[in-house]
Amino acid sequence: MAHLILLYGQSATGKTHLSRRLSKDLHLPVLGVDRVKEMLWDNGFPDETNKDIAKVVGGMSFQAVLAITAAYLASGNSLILDLHRREDLVAVKTIAEGNGAVFYAIKLVIATEALRHQRYNERLRGPDRHPGHNDSEDDHNGPPRAYVDIIQPDRIIDTTDFGEETYQALLTTLGGDQAITRQEHPEWATEGDENA
Repeated sequence: MAHLILLYGQSATGKTHLSRRLSKDLHLPVLGVDRVKEMLWDNGFPDETNKDIAKVVGGMSFQAVLAITAAYLASGNSLILDLHRREDLVAVKTIAEGNGAVFYAIKLVIATEALRHQRYNERLRGPDRHPGHNDSEDDHNGPPRAYVDIIQPDRIIDTTDFGEETYQALLTTLGGDQAITRQEHPEWATEGDENA
Protein backbone atom coordinates (compact mmCIF):
# COMPACT_ATOMS: atom_id res chain seq x y z
CA MET A 1 0.00 0.00 0.00
CA ALA A 2 1.27 3.45 -0.89
CA HIS A 3 2.01 6.01 1.82
CA LEU A 4 2.08 9.77 1.51
CA ILE A 5 4.12 11.50 4.20
CA LEU A 6 3.41 15.22 4.17
CA LEU A 7 5.65 17.75 5.91
CA TYR A 8 4.08 21.19 6.11
CA GLY A 9 4.41 24.46 7.95
CA GLN A 10 5.50 28.03 7.47
CA SER A 11 8.68 29.02 5.67
CA ALA A 12 11.95 28.40 7.55
CA THR A 13 10.60 25.72 9.89
CA GLY A 14 12.91 23.01 8.48
CA LYS A 15 10.62 21.15 6.06
CA THR A 16 13.17 20.71 3.29
CA HIS A 17 15.95 19.60 5.61
CA LEU A 18 13.73 17.08 7.42
CA SER A 19 12.12 15.75 4.24
CA ARG A 20 15.54 15.11 2.66
CA ARG A 21 16.76 13.34 5.77
CA LEU A 22 13.64 11.15 5.94
CA SER A 23 13.99 10.45 2.24
CA LYS A 24 17.47 9.08 2.77
CA ASP A 25 16.58 6.98 5.82
CA LEU A 26 13.24 5.63 4.57
CA HIS A 27 14.43 5.18 0.98
CA LEU A 28 11.52 7.21 -0.34
CA PRO A 29 11.56 10.00 -2.92
CA VAL A 30 10.83 13.52 -1.77
CA LEU A 31 8.97 16.08 -3.83
CA GLY A 32 8.32 19.74 -3.09
CA VAL A 33 6.88 22.71 -4.91
CA ASP A 34 10.13 24.65 -4.49
CA ARG A 35 12.17 21.87 -6.12
CA VAL A 36 9.79 21.65 -9.09
CA LYS A 37 9.72 25.45 -9.38
CA GLU A 38 13.50 25.56 -9.50
CA MET A 39 13.64 22.89 -12.22
CA LEU A 40 11.03 24.72 -14.33
CA TRP A 41 12.82 28.04 -13.81
CA ASP A 42 16.17 26.57 -14.84
CA ASN A 43 14.73 25.02 -17.98
CA GLY A 44 12.81 27.78 -19.64
CA PHE A 45 12.34 30.88 -17.51
CA PRO A 46 15.76 32.57 -17.56
CA ASP A 47 14.61 36.11 -16.75
CA GLU A 48 15.47 36.00 -13.07
CA THR A 49 14.59 39.67 -12.59
CA ASN A 50 10.91 39.18 -13.44
CA LYS A 51 9.13 38.32 -10.20
CA ASP A 52 5.75 38.12 -11.99
CA ILE A 53 7.10 35.16 -13.93
CA ALA A 54 8.22 33.61 -10.64
CA LYS A 55 4.61 33.69 -9.41
CA VAL A 56 3.36 31.99 -12.58
CA VAL A 57 6.06 29.31 -12.34
CA GLY A 58 5.11 28.77 -8.69
CA GLY A 59 1.48 28.08 -9.65
CA MET A 60 2.57 25.73 -12.42
CA SER A 61 4.83 23.94 -9.96
CA PHE A 62 2.01 23.16 -7.56
CA GLN A 63 -0.10 21.74 -10.38
CA ALA A 64 2.87 19.58 -11.42
CA VAL A 65 3.31 18.37 -7.82
CA LEU A 66 -0.36 17.34 -7.68
CA ALA A 67 -0.10 15.43 -10.95
CA ILE A 68 3.14 13.69 -9.98
CA THR A 69 1.77 12.80 -6.55
CA ALA A 70 -1.41 11.32 -8.02
CA ALA A 71 0.53 9.26 -10.57
CA TYR A 72 3.05 8.08 -8.02
CA LEU A 73 0.43 6.95 -5.49
CA ALA A 74 -1.76 5.36 -8.20
CA SER A 75 1.19 3.16 -9.17
CA GLY A 76 1.47 1.96 -5.56
CA ASN A 77 4.61 3.91 -4.68
CA SER A 78 5.14 5.92 -1.52
CA LEU A 79 6.27 9.52 -1.44
CA ILE A 80 7.34 12.33 0.90
CA LEU A 81 5.94 15.79 0.16
CA ASP A 82 7.31 19.14 1.36
CA LEU A 83 4.66 21.90 1.21
CA HIS A 84 4.27 25.29 2.83
CA ARG A 85 1.00 26.78 1.57
CA ARG A 86 -1.73 25.60 3.91
CA GLU A 87 -4.40 25.98 1.23
CA ASP A 88 -2.68 23.17 -0.73
CA LEU A 89 -3.07 20.61 2.05
CA VAL A 90 -6.68 19.58 1.36
CA ALA A 91 -5.90 18.91 -2.32
CA VAL A 92 -2.98 16.68 -1.36
CA LYS A 93 -4.98 14.80 1.28
CA THR A 94 -7.80 14.26 -1.24
CA ILE A 95 -5.35 12.79 -3.76
CA ALA A 96 -3.92 10.43 -1.13
CA GLU A 97 -7.36 9.25 -0.04
CA GLY A 98 -8.54 8.93 -3.66
CA ASN A 99 -5.63 6.59 -4.37
CA GLY A 100 -6.14 4.53 -1.21
CA ALA A 101 -2.82 5.71 0.23
CA VAL A 102 -2.04 6.00 3.91
CA PHE A 103 -1.78 9.73 4.66
CA TYR A 104 0.51 10.94 7.45
CA ALA A 105 0.71 14.70 8.05
CA ILE A 106 3.54 16.26 10.04
CA LYS A 107 3.28 19.95 10.90
CA LEU A 108 6.56 21.72 11.62
CA VAL A 109 6.55 24.72 13.93
CA ILE A 110 9.15 26.96 15.52
CA ALA A 111 9.09 28.53 18.99
CA THR A 112 8.97 32.20 18.06
CA GLU A 113 8.31 34.35 15.03
CA ALA A 114 11.58 36.17 15.69
CA LEU A 115 13.56 32.94 15.35
CA ARG A 116 11.63 31.95 12.22
CA HIS A 117 12.35 35.38 10.69
CA GLN A 118 16.03 35.00 11.57
CA ARG A 119 16.25 31.59 9.92
CA TYR A 120 14.30 32.77 6.90
CA ASN A 121 16.57 35.79 6.39
CA GLU A 122 19.70 33.65 6.76
CA ARG A 123 18.37 31.33 4.07
CA LEU A 124 17.39 34.26 1.85
CA ARG A 125 20.88 35.77 2.03
CA GLY A 126 22.60 32.40 1.67
CA PRO A 127 24.62 31.56 -1.43
CA ASP A 128 22.34 28.65 -2.35
CA ARG A 129 19.05 30.60 -2.60
CA HIS A 130 17.64 29.96 -6.04
CA PRO A 131 16.86 33.07 -8.17
CA GLY A 132 13.41 31.74 -9.09
CA HIS A 133 12.04 32.36 -5.62
CA ASN A 134 9.84 35.42 -5.37
CA ASP A 135 10.69 36.45 -1.86
CA SER A 136 12.41 39.11 0.17
CA GLU A 137 13.07 39.87 3.82
CA ASP A 138 9.94 42.04 3.85
CA ASP A 139 7.80 39.03 2.92
CA HIS A 140 8.37 37.35 6.27
CA ASN A 141 9.28 40.12 8.68
CA GLY A 142 5.82 41.56 9.25
CA PRO A 143 3.34 40.48 11.89
CA PRO A 144 2.80 36.71 12.06
CA ARG A 145 0.27 35.35 9.62
CA ALA A 146 -2.49 33.16 10.95
CA TYR A 147 -1.63 29.56 10.12
CA VAL A 148 -4.76 27.75 11.13
CA ASP A 149 -4.78 24.04 10.42
CA ILE A 150 -7.22 23.01 7.73
CA ILE A 151 -6.25 19.38 8.12
CA GLN A 152 -5.53 17.58 11.36
CA PRO A 153 -1.81 16.82 11.67
CA ASP A 154 -0.83 13.37 12.86
CA ARG A 155 2.18 14.90 14.56
CA ILE A 156 3.44 18.40 15.39
CA ILE A 157 7.19 18.86 15.68
CA ASP A 158 8.88 21.94 17.10
CA THR A 159 12.11 22.38 15.14
CA THR A 160 13.52 25.09 17.43
CA ASP A 161 15.94 22.61 19.03
CA PHE A 162 15.26 19.58 16.88
CA GLY A 163 17.59 16.89 18.16
CA GLU A 164 18.55 13.37 17.26
CA GLU A 165 16.22 11.82 19.84
CA THR A 166 13.19 13.55 18.32
CA TYR A 167 14.28 12.54 14.83
CA GLN A 168 14.79 8.90 15.79
CA ALA A 169 11.34 8.78 17.42
CA LEU A 170 9.80 10.14 14.21
CA LEU A 171 11.78 7.72 12.09
CA THR A 172 10.65 4.82 14.26
CA THR A 173 7.02 5.91 13.94
CA LEU A 174 7.23 6.18 10.16
CA GLY A 175 9.62 3.30 9.54
CA GLY A 176 7.84 1.06 12.00
CA ASP A 177 5.06 0.60 9.47
CA GLN A 178 6.58 -2.14 7.35
CA ALA A 179 3.95 -1.49 4.69
CA ILE A 180 5.83 1.61 3.57
CA THR A 181 7.23 0.70 0.22
CA ARG A 182 10.97 1.21 0.24
CA GLN A 183 12.28 1.98 -3.21
CA GLU A 184 15.17 3.43 -5.12
CA HIS A 185 15.09 7.20 -5.46
CA PRO A 186 14.10 8.39 -8.92
CA GLU A 187 16.61 10.82 -10.41
CA TRP A 188 14.31 13.83 -9.94
CA ALA A 189 14.10 13.15 -6.21
CA THR A 190 17.81 13.37 -5.50
CA GLU A 191 19.44 15.32 -8.33
CA GLY A 192 21.76 17.97 -6.97
CA ASP A 193 21.25 16.89 -3.35
CA GLU A 194 24.45 15.72 -1.75
CA ASN A 195 22.47 14.69 1.35
CA ALA A 196 20.18 12.24 -0.44
